[in-house]
Amino acid sequence: MKTYTLIASICLALVTLTACTVQPNHVFESQLEAHASPINPAPSTEYEPNPESELKSEPKPEPKSEPTPLPQPDYLIAMNASLDWIRTTNTNPQVGSVGGEWAVVALARAGVCDNAWFERYLTSLDTALAGQGGRVERMTDYARVILALTALGLDASSHNGHDLTAALSTFVPYEERPNHSRAINADIFALLALDSRSYDGDREKYIEAILAAQTENGGWGLGGGATPDITAMAIQALAPYYGSNEDIRAAVNRALQLLGSRPMRDAEGNAQVIVALAALGRDAEIYVQTLLTFHDPVSGAFFRGEEPNMMATEQAAYALVAYYRFMTGQNRLYDMSDARGAS
Repeated sequence: MKTYTLIASICLALVTLTACTVQPNHVFESQLEAHASPINPAPSTEYEPNPESELKSEPKPEPKSEPTPLPQPDYLIAMNASLDWIRTTNTNPQVGSVGGEWAVVALARAGVCDNAWFERYLTSLDTALAGQGGRVERMTDYARVILALTALGLDASSHNGHDLTAALSTFVPYEERPNHSRAINADIFALLALDSRSYDGDREKYIEAILAAQTENGGWGLGGGATPDITAMAIQALAPYYGSNEDIRAAVNRALQLLGSRPMRDAEGNAQVIVALAALGRDAEIYVQTLLTFHDPVSGAFFRGEEPNMMATEQAAYALVAYYRFMTGQNRLYDMSDARGAS
């Protein structure tokens, strides 16, 4: 009876399973692999030696050593360190362009499991939607929120009674928009958001608006000229259509020619080009290596100037996540059809 009780206790101790409710593919935490050698029990019967024959003993096998883990590439070390810095520095994420949705996208698309942190962001969002001290009113606000919710595997068209996609589903001409939603980044983010989970919307009109805003030299910008970061963002939005639409392919090729292969002078510029190239299925190693020059290995953050900066770190983090996903054959950063709960 004692033997059965002991066996039952051992089995009960072995049945322990910890489940992550956000993402199963988790590169942020280390993973342990168990390696066990088979046990060869000694014979239980005795025998008399045969004096006429000499028994030859088999040589004992050398004990197997544990495999030495391969070193992680520098970009992956920096990615994990920056994600950790974001979580521990910004412990109360809020709706906003810094310390909010982009941080959620970076963490969720990396597969980081921190439900408490994500719940604090969702609480902030619900407060904003209820109008209790928070606001979600710009087109870019709605687009960021849609991306954050979709990255978490949630349906932004039905979130606690709110259809957040409704603000973007119908294309509104520039002259009918508020001033704060007339820049081209509103159309870029709107297209990224609608495509993140095949939400209903006027994709063709957003695409037309983006193509019409391309400058003569092949780029995009918020003012009269083109800037590398906005050019790269436009490429990100157009990337899903690159292989099937000749006009889009021609526009993106012009933009790529403008960008050339020259690394940018700041973390954010390099980050946006990395996301753009990864979305097109192209290696961005030269930009990744340049981005890493802005990384502080002590804190884990990325610098803007001489100080750690949340915006620079968030953009660098999700850019390295995009590169990681490219290197491992996963969906591009903004194709969130693989997010848990997405359909």
